Amino acid sequence: MRPFLLFSSIILGILLPRAESFSFLIQYLLMFMLFMSFLGIKVTHRIFSKNIILILIVNIGLGFLWYFIVLPFNQTFALIAFITAITPTATAAPAVVHFLKGKVEYITASVILTNLVIALCLPIFISILHAGKAGVFAISSLQNIFIVIIIPLLLAQGIHFLLPTLGKAISKYKTLSFYCWIAVVFLAVAKSSQFILTHKEIPLISLIIIGILVLIICAVNFTLGRIIGGKEFGLEGSQALGQKNTTFSIWYALSFLNPLIALGPVFYLVYHNVYNSYQMFKKDRSG
Repeated sequence: MRPFLLFSSIILGILLPRAESFSFLIQYLLMFMLFMSFLGIKVTHRIFSKNIILILIVNIGLGFLWYFIVLPFNQTFALIAFITAITPTATAAPAVVHFLKGKVEYITASVILTNLVIALCLPIFISILHAGKAGVFAISSLQNIFIVIIIPLLLAQGIHFLLPTLGKAISKYKTLSFYCWIAVVFLAVAKSSQFILTHKEIPLISLIIIGILVLIICAVNFTLGRIIGGKEFGLEGSQALGQKNTTFSIWYALSFLNPLIALGPVFYLVYHNVYNSYQMFKKDRSG
């Protein structure tokens, strides 16, 4: 049922774009999911291994690589590729890795490190590429990251160390986070669908080019992440580099760049969730 529910949430999001009026709930649903994923995990500097740092470096490097590959053809498409590829690890990734029976500590470290570093550096990178407003501050994005990631992390760690019995009792309801994820995907896709419907001036050929470009980026990210993770962290590395915090990049593009740039993360949102539904289906079939 899990893969079916996830895939259905994507279809419903496309068919019911007006549901985007409830997209403000995404933040709170993500916070609950992260809180449930962080329970029972001891977060120390030791979880930030060399492998996680390599994920961060590759994440940033791919953004610039794709930008300069596409730049000779079209600067706007190059910036779309940059924003899409440099997007940090999704805040929902720990919950997904938990569902797939992976190592949550690894993906948690990637979420914290990539989101904080990229949120801080992205305005500088945009200014370097002369693609946006120089001096755009990262305060708003950092506030968003702090609320969504750090608060659930601190709360979960406090319960883990101070009230372990309560933590174990709450952990029995971890399956609730899956249904929260279904709701997040539905609302995010609905928001993306509404965005495309309200920007009908975008040429169809541009949508096709962006869709193909982002599909290639998505496939490269998941594949390269699995290679970086190796035998021990193949699944986790693949999710860390492939599953993106598209909510952050869509918000950033709409706030500081232009609506066309946001289409990259919009397409990516659909692609990586379709792939996640396939992973769920494959996992369930394997027992």
